[in-house]
Amino acid sequence: MNKSLEDRQPGASLTAPTSSPSKDQQEFLYPNHMRAADLLRLLGGERSWSESEIQIDLNVLELNRLRTVRDLRSLSEKSWEKIQLLPLVKDLLTDAIRSCEQSAGSQEIQIKVRYTERTITTPIVRKMTIARNITLEHFKLKLATNYNFSVDKELEYSYCDEDGDRVILSYDEELTQTLADKTYLVLDVKATGVDYTFCYPEIPRKYDTQVCKVLIPSQYLTLENSSNGPVWGTDIYTTDSAFLKALVHSGLIEVNNTPPSYDVLVTVQYLPGRVGYSGSKRHGISSRSWGKYESSMTFKAIEKIPYVEKA
Repeated sequence: MNKSLEDRQPGASLTAPTSSPSKDQQEFLYPNHMRAADLLRLLGGERSWSESEIQIDLNVLELNRLRTVRDLRSLSEKSWEKIQLLPLVKDLLTDAIRSCEQSAGSQEIQIKVRYTERTITTPIVRKMTIARNITLEHFKLKLATNYNFSVDKELEYSYCDEDGDRVILSYDEELTQTLADKTYLVLDVKATGVDYTFCYPEIPRKYDTQVCKVLIPSQYLTLENSSNGPVWGTDIYTTDSAFLKALVHSGLIEVNNTPPSYDVLVTVQYLPGRVGYSGSKRHGISSRSWGKYESSMTFKAIEKIPYVEKA
């Protein structure tokens, strides 16, 4: 039999739910994006309340624009007092939220890691428990142990937030803040290191989505050498563009009539093709526009490497 409305009036004692959620269920039952109305229905259902019995409370939530669990968690004690919910309903909602906050306040968190490399088409998924204050360096060591890869591997960390956006984690503070706000996290870890290294004039061709390094000896870094061949695009170039000329056009290096006293190590990323490439004039070089092409490249960084001439 459903509880009568009188049983839900102010002063009524809390009634235990028909079944208590386990600790794991508590951690994942009430995420921030959950609808506040659904939480109230869940709590009411555990006490055999009907939809009609909680309709007034549902209207109060809507009237106060309390549409998600995040909205409930943002309320101050004074705000809770002003909301015209029955005391029993207030207690149930606040107790449910606090139980999750206590779980979130623990020193450790369970996460699910989806690890991928360019040579791995299907993510390797593992669950692990980590400290909420872990640094990226120590997290990387833990991953290296679990996935059996070198600690020198370059990694990209990201997760999908409540709005469906992909969030990149690059600093310790970003990681710890994210772990502090979550009761559970699915983290994507992707190996992003260099795949191949070349020595100019040998250059990579059409290595889709891969990152390569190209060492350009000083003898090639001149105006004469960088003026040869056509270039298509701006910042993102077709892979059949003249490599050195496109690099100068990008603005990452400058060249003169004489070779410099250093070599250049270029990091270049290969990308899928585009439907169009825009030409422009930069640094004394004019690039051309082009339509659809099968593969692209963009220059990410350069490193100048001084050399000592042989005696």
